[in-house]
Amino acid sequence: MHLWSLLFFMTISWRGGKKIWVDTVYTLGRGDKQWRLAGHLPTALGYGAAVTTASGLLCIGGQTPNEWFLAHHWPALDLACGFAYLVFVGEYLAVALLLFFRRRSDVLRTFALAFLVVNLLGFATYFIFPVAPPWYVTEYGLGPARLDVHPAAAAASRFDLLLGTHFFDGIYGRGIDVYGAYPSLHVAYPLLVVWAAFRTAELRWARAPAIGFFLLMCLSAVYLQHHYVIDVLLGIAYASATLALLGGLPAPVHRSAAVASSAQPLASGSPRAAASVARRRACE
Repeated sequence: MHLWSLLFFMTISWRGGKKIWVDTVYTLGRGDKQWRLAGHLPTALGYGAAVTTASGLLCIGGQTPNEWFLAHHWPALDLACGFAYLVFVGEYLAVALLLFFRRRSDVLRTFALAFLVVNLLGFATYFIFPVAPPWYVTEYGLGPARLDVHPAAAAASRFDLLLGTHFFDGIYGRGIDVYGAYPSLHVAYPLLVVWAAFRTAELRWARAPAIGFFLLMCLSAVYLQHHYVIDVLLGIAYASATLALLGGLPAPVHRSAAVASSAQPLASGSPRAAASVARRRACE
């Protein structure tokens, strides 16, 4: 007997139709002229593949993590992910200020340049290769791109509903770029913070929180229907590549200062250096 999961009822999504979710399984035996209802799946799927095995029917795929989170969400996670989306830029700025007041200009220089380069890479990709976010695909399908659609808060609106606020409606209501999902800069900024925390001894206490916030942001980007997993991975790749590139650049300001201090030890105020110079002059 050949088994098949009937998952196509309307126009397929990449031709303008909307994705259809079904849990019915039909069978077509040898000699049968019509499909027969064999049962129901525990979870509705869309566009999956079915394989007949000795143990029964194996259904594969048919659902992305975004689609799973669309059907399974919880108030506590709504609040946590919404909070992460609100403060991810603030986290970067707070660490930049800490580096400034700690006088860690060496780390701050790379930290700031990495922020600039990652943003340039991200926005260039948005214009060169525009990609719709998950919430758009859920609402409008994979047909021709629509130019009359405005940015939406998507699942982040649940944060506002729980607290009675309008943060995300206000933020995304003023947005202009719908097709800017690839890559996710939401995860790139927290990764820069993780790098800074591990490069600065004074921020040793912030390493575990920075890693935790980065992982929460990776989850939030998918959970709130703003990014696919591949968008998250590209955001991580952009940040990692930028840090690797900038980490290999020299720091001419500090090297020049070191040379100047060595050439004029008296100006540095070091008694040991002054004594060394005096001895050298006596020998001469």
